[in-house]
Amino acid sequence: MRKTRKTPCQSVIDQAQLESEIEVYPWTGTNNCVQICNSQHLIVGGGAALDDRSDGIINTDLVADEGIEYGLGLVIEGRSMLYGTSSQCATFNNAPLSSDHSDGSPFEIANLEVWTFSPANSVELAERLELGSLFLESNLISRQ
Repeated sequence: MRKTRKTPCQSVIDQAQLESEIEVYPWTGTNNCVQICNSQHLIVGGGAALDDRSDGIINTDLVADEGIEYGLGLVIEGRSMLYGTSSQCATFNNAPLSSDHSDGSPFEIANLEVWTFSPANSVELAERLELGSLFLESNLISRQ
């Protein structure tokens, strides 16, 4: 969102308008760290990597040549999906997504909205495309 949810609003319509204004951070091409998902984290955007330690701690100490400290754009804790962190990342050159936690400290997730990218403009067409791709994959695998 371009403004904080703490911005005073006179009505629910004003609040909805406020929340419909979004920032878009396109892929910069700097790296291919777009997303990763495992049982411990859902991560979007990189510039840092997961440590080799078994506890899955995230290393955000990567410093770019320009002196900018890059971290992970968005990390959602995977087991409960109740907590996350956000930092500027090289993949999208984004600002931290939480102004109250711009230092990369954990925040509680109150609402999670998930989007998908599809060439379909309806649910029915998206389902047909998905079923078609599953059919192709299963037939290609069985013939090999």
